[in-house]
Amino acid sequence: MQFHHVAHAPDLKATWEHLVHRYQLQLASWLYPYRPEKHYMRGPGPKCREKNPRAYEDILRLRRTEKIIGHAR
Repeated sequence: MQFHHVAHAPDLKATWEHLVHRYQLQLASWLYPYRPEKHYMRGPGPKCREKNPRAYEDILRLRRTEKIIGHAR
């Protein structure tokens, strides 16, 4: 009777690689956490402006008024 231990070697390698990959993902999540404030939208895009030109003009008028009054952010 012969035992072939070599057949289990790829399984061990795959398991080890999986564990290393999971560790790397966990480490990355600790070192580089998701920060939603870096991904927020900064206003309407060009398509929104095309669809609602009057609303966009109102926003621009309000911003100009705030700058004149001194309430600009």
